[in-house]
Amino acid sequence: DRDIRRVDAFSAPARLKRAAEAHGAHARLANRLNFVDLRRHLDAGGVAVALHAASPTMPHYETIHGYAVGADGTPWLWMSDMGRGESVCLRYEAFVAERWGRLRWYGLATGFDRFAILLSRGPMAGGDSAPWTNPLLS
Repeated sequence: DRDIRRVDAFSAPARLKRAAEAHGAHARLANRLNFVDLRRHLDAGGVAVALHAASPTMPHYETIHGYAVGADGTPWLWMSDMGRGESVCLRYEAFVAERWGRLRWYGLATGFDRFAILLSRGPMAGGDSAPWTNPLLS
């Protein structure tokens, strides 16, 4: 943990990406991740570490490791929060609207919108490079 975080607070996504790569994972930073692309990544055996608002002043990460689509077409996400020891299933639209979309921190826009660190054991389609940058990432 001390190798990743500069202070005992929020971990910068680029530092988490580098740490994952140092341990042999393939990683990509993704912003504005839609359900179709997320589903494609999960179907290929990957996981997504989603940055979301745990509260108005607390950004937080949760691992998205599965999904389901209800009989009515409603997409659901299977997620784990290792910090809290919880696993939950949430409607995709509710997660985006309430916690994942257009992340704000202390009321300020961050530029993160459905942001995740995509992780896999092997190379990802499109490569592992980040197509999107933000000064908050490093």
